[in-house]
Order: sequence, then C-alpha cells, then structure tokens
Amino acid sequence: ESPRRGLEFVTRKVSDGVARIKLGLDSELRLGNLDARRDWGYAREYVDAIWRMLQGAEPRDYVIGTGVQHSVRSCVEIAFRRVGLDPADFVRVDPGLIRPAEVDTLLADPAKAREELGWTARTSFAGLIEEMVDADLEAQERLSGARRGGGRAR
Repeated sequence: ESPRRGLEFVTRKVSDGVARIKLGLDSELRLGNLDARRDWGYAREYVDAIWRMLQGAEPRDYVIGTGVQHSVRSCVEIAFRRVGLDPADFVRVDPGLIRPAEVDTLLADPAKAREELGWTARTSFAGLIEEMVDADLEAQERLSGARRGGGRAR
C-alpha cells in the first residue's frame, strides 16, 4: 500500500474518500465488507525486500508481509481520526460492494524473510494510513482548490 495505490483498492478508496469528505467535496463514503481482514504493508518497504531477494546467489521464494492483520473498519477509523471526523457520520455499507467470493482474512508469515534477508516491516499500519490520508488531502487541495479550513484557495 502507498499513496500511489490505485483508487480501486480499498485503502486508497478510504484515504481519498476521507480527504474529499474533509474538504467538503463529498458527503459519504460507500464501502462493502468492513470486517474483511488483511495484512497491509508499505510498498516502499516491500521494494526493499525485493532488492534483498535479488542479492542472493540462488533464487528463493519468500512471503513478504507484516505478519499483522487489520480490518477495513480499522483502516476507516484511523483515516477519519486523522482528519478529526467520526466515521459513523459518513460511512455507508453498500451490500452491492461486498464481493461474492470475499476472502475474509489474509495474513502473511514473513519469518523466512526476517531470518534469511534480515527484512521486517517497519511502518505501522496507522502510520501508513495517515500518510495516505495526508497525501490525498494535499492532492485534492491541488485539484479542487478546496482547503482544509473550508472554502477555496485564492
């Protein structure tokens, strides 16, 4: 995950939606399964893991992840807290957005990467989501002219 992730992915949908709500550009965020749990990590750190893999003499398979799960609901709570808003006022569950073949939980075991590559995820989930919200706030301010304090930039 990162601020560059596509808007079709839930973490970016949340961070962009929260930014748009904070700036008065939208009034709600429609999501599907808030209880889905994932092992989300920071793309920049995953690139470091890939680089470390490429330094080995022989190709090997590794699982890269944080080893910690978070729910979509937790992502939403962190994002709204970042901008000082209550998600209950803006989030709407849309049954049409729930995937029929939803995988309820995904969790990596990065032990081999830690042991053989010396790699571990360092960015907290909250820190990652906050960085994404901040980046989307800045992007939406540039695109729309809206400002966090309300109104438009001059």
